[in-house]
Amino acid sequence: MIFLFISSSLLSQVTEHFNNIQSLECSFVETLKFEAGTFNFSGSVFISRDAAKIEVERPDKQIIISRGDSVFIYIKKDDRLECALSPISLSRLVFCPVDYYYVDSIEGEWLHLSPRDPTFSYPIFVKFDKEYFPKEIRFTQEGGEGRFRFSKFKLNPLLPEGFFSIDSFR
Repeated sequence: MIFLFISSSLLSQVTEHFNNIQSLECSFVETLKFEAGTFNFSGSVFISRDAAKIEVERPDKQIIISRGDSVFIYIKKDDRLECALSPISLSRLVFCPVDYYYVDSIEGEWLHLSPRDPTFSYPIFVKFDKEYFPKEIRFTQEGGEGRFRFSKFKLNPLLPEGFFSIDSFR
């Protein structure tokens, strides 16, 4: 009973902390490990209450927009647009995690979160910093493991209208 109170309280604190914040910007490094090898990505992330945009700078330029349960990936060098279900919603994780996740367990600084609706999301491990920013996310997806590390957070960056639209890809 105490575990449930502490864990739901933490997610409520994250939600409350971001209550008056409209958007967030940060840098990221992502590592994906599959049998075929390890892949590293880096760039910037922009998160609003209902969408997220990831601008991958390395190794190849990509723009990824996630809205709700969908993710759109634009691969610049191939001028190719792909659409899929989004495994993780950064906007839901930052702005309203208590509505979309519950805490399965706590291991040190890591929270093991499971989606309330597993149809559109995967269980994840999250480390929040003292200010409730997601410092690190670990996940397993389709035979691989991934890890995001976030840094250099900026609150309420000025984002142009249409910033989270797929029309911004080209």
